[in-house]
Amino acid sequence: MFTALATLALVGIGGLVTSKGVGMAVPDWPTTYGYNMFLVPFDQWLGKFGIFEEHAHRLVASFVGFLTIGLAIWLWAKEARKWVRLLGIGALVLVVMQGVLGGLRVTEINQNLGLIHGAVAQLFLILVCAIALVTSAWWQRVNVSNRAGFAALKGILVAVICLVFVQLLLGATMRHQHAGLAIWDFPLAHGQVWPATDEASVATYNENRYELQKSLHAANLLLDAQGNPKTFLDSGHDILSWHVWLQMLHRLGAVAVTVNTAYRGVFLEHVAENSAARLIVTTSDFVPVVLASEPAYRHLKTIVCAGAPPPLPDSRLQLVDYAQLQGGPETGIDTTVT
Repeated sequence: MFTALATLALVGIGGLVTSKGVGMAVPDWPTTYGYNMFLVPFDQWLGKFGIFEEHAHRLVASFVGFLTIGLAIWLWAKEARKWVRLLGIGALVLVVMQGVLGGLRVTEINQNLGLIHGAVAQLFLILVCAIALVTSAWWQRVNVSNRAGFAALKGILVAVICLVFVQLLLGATMRHQHAGLAIWDFPLAHGQVWPATDEASVATYNENRYELQKSLHAANLLLDAQGNPKTFLDSGHDILSWHVWLQMLHRLGAVAVTVNTAYRGVFLEHVAENSAARLIVTTSDFVPVVLASEPAYRHLKTIVCAGAPPPLPDSRLQLVDYAQLQGGPETGIDTTVT
């Protein structure tokens, strides 16, 4: 779990580096301005715009790397399940790959490597979260006795996961190709539902952005007191027609993901019925969604609520607080998940 949290922090710092455009603030690797990465004097990077973010990213990445090495060794020595041990080895391979990709992004000055670096970071985060899940005490307590119901859902799950990952790749491409500011209004795009991408229209977009940038500068909204940028509008790159297309595809992907999320109650109903689940663990605000489809849950007996359970209307279902599960079998709650 600690490795997963450290990785989440690392991804956040990496995003900050990209947002501020300071990925090349330290032009050498694996050294930092000729120093050993771990021995750089504090006055050479603390408080220095760009250098601080990039060097901190490298230090946190190294820390995550050491944690992953320890995790892989621990799993190989203590974990009886071979597939979980292989997950640990996979995490180790990914973190080494990430370090190399990050270094090559600097030495080769290649933005496409930065895009791959960002996408692999998300995969690594998912992997270490999966390891944290399958090695948790909760996972050990759960008894999965019937996988046939979930087998029918694999196509849906794969499709949703692929959709989210494609959305991630579109977003990463926008950031690393400086296309994120090709459109700066929402929900319209340059005042249109679908913006034109002919040569004259794109030239107008560039001119409008330049004029807006000048007005922000005149209003002292571009730089802070230290002279660092605080409003990012002009990326230093002209808007191209494919930048506009890329951002519009990203917006469509966001709509698709949102629509899938909006139907979570229908999807939950499908999962519960096909898996013959007898127990559902959810949050208090989602309990009404479960109750709304109660007739469809022929096998469901218990709703475990994380947090204070809301008032339960007349229902055949049992609503309990998750804390009660800590009492073990004597609570009388059937905790078998099928």
